[in-house]
Amino acid sequence: MATIVVPPNYDLVKIATEAGQPDPEMRSYHDGVLEVLGVTQKKLNAALANYSYSETEVEVAALNAISKRDQLLESADKATAGMSDAFIAGLLDEADTQRFKSFAAYKLALRNISAQDGYPTAIDWPSYPA
Repeated sequence: MATIVVPPNYDLVKIATEAGQPDPEMRSYHDGVLEVLGVTQKKLNAALANYSYSETEVEVAALNAISKRDQLLESADKATAGMSDAFIAGLLDEADTQRFKSFAAYKLALRNISAQDGYPTAIDWPSYPA
């Protein structure tokens, strides 16, 4: 059995697989120590040494996308502040009604970015209403 200390949040499956042991039955993780059966200590050390950790690129991209989305939503909310009640009451003129609807569609598109193919690494951001 090969053992190695693995920092928290590392992808243990990736490390064990790169060491040559993809079988989950053949590995365990306790108190920061990854134990892998059927691989050499040298292979396990090499797998950890080659591991690149950055919270995984997809997780970082998702956090960045959510942050950007939230900023854009906040900006859109400021642009339409007070318009919701006026729209519901029918108090907006035609131009403001169109502006309100454009922003409503924009905000909906922002809230739905996670449903896009390629999310979170490839996002087709909606255009800010004119």
